[in-house]
Amino acid sequence: KALLAEDLITNLPEETLDNFDIADESETDEEQAPLSTPIELDPKWIIHINGREVDPAHMKLPSTFNNLCVVHPDFGSVEWLEPVTVHSWSEIKKNVQFGKGNVILYPNVEKVPEVGEGLNVHARMSVFNVFAKNKIRMERKLQKVCADIGAKFVAYTNNGVWTMEVNSS
Repeated sequence: KALLAEDLITNLPEETLDNFDIADESETDEEQAPLSTPIELDPKWIIHINGREVDPAHMKLPSTFNNLCVVHPDFGSVEWLEPVTVHSWSEIKKNVQFGKGNVILYPNVEKVPEVGEGLNVHARMSVFNVFAKNKIRMERKLQKVCADIGAKFVAYTNNGVWTMEVNSS
């Protein structure tokens, strides 16, 4: 089923770029693995790997990434907490949606892979700008939403960020 999150702050680790492959300019065209094909990600999307912003157009695919995080600064983020293999950036574009008050992983519920496959692994999801006059009441409501969809409530902050984890053990 589609997973809905309403606000998440992600503290990305300051680790090295394990499993991150960027084409080396010194390689000849024959030696270089093909770069990802041009895609039309939302220009506001920010891609992080191990806490460092990267340009997806300069990455070899398929690749397996540790700590892949996709952020839409207006709406939220998804940070995969397990290694995830990306075959194409269109896979991310098709299966991650951001909107006002929600983050959806696998919006097409008929095409959700088994837990542990594709992007359907342990992830932390955040939704930004979730504000309420009564923070305690809102936090209880968000905890209930998490319980209803099988997610683990992580936090609801004073700055309007709701954080939860999905597919955790």
